[in-house]
Amino acid sequence: MKLDLQQSARLELAQQNIFRLSAMALAASLAACGGSETTPTDGQATAAVQVAAAAADAVCFFEHVNYTGQTFCTGADLAWIGSQWNDRASSVRVKSGHQVTLFQHRNYGGRSLTLTADTPNLVALSFNDFASSLRIAEPPVTPPPPTPSPVAGIQVAQSLLFNSDDSARV
Repeated sequence: MKLDLQQSARLELAQQNIFRLSAMALAASLAACGGSETTPTDGQATAAVQVAAAAADAVCFFEHVNYTGQTFCTGADLAWIGSQWNDRASSVRVKSGHQVTLFQHRNYGGRSLTLTADTPNLVALSFNDFASSLRIAEPPVTPPPPTPSPVAGIQVAQSLLFNSDDSARV
């Protein structure tokens, strides 16, 4: 029994070390791409993991200005942001092409503020610690350009073959 507890403790410690190393490797990779010029610390590595995890979400809220403090990310409309984040956001990151509308009250009520880009300071917009619900608009999907009709190519070939222009019937 005592051996099992020791093995369990060693396994948990090894898992924590693997997580830290993975997080630091990710942070180092991000730094190599221009994200930072310093060697990442454990805190920076954790932040890098949070950024990577948030990349899939359309919007991330931060409890303090300039994207600091606790963070909460989502990719869905929320009629209520929840008790943990109600009236708490002070800065917001918005994924490129997305739009988020913040509402002062639950169920999309009260004053609103629409953001289309990262906003480091909601104080300046008189919306600090006000958000209680939100709507996210995704970028429109642009349909692919139409493929040229094979008939047009045939008409050009016939025109060249018979030395005619579009006004002449072939």
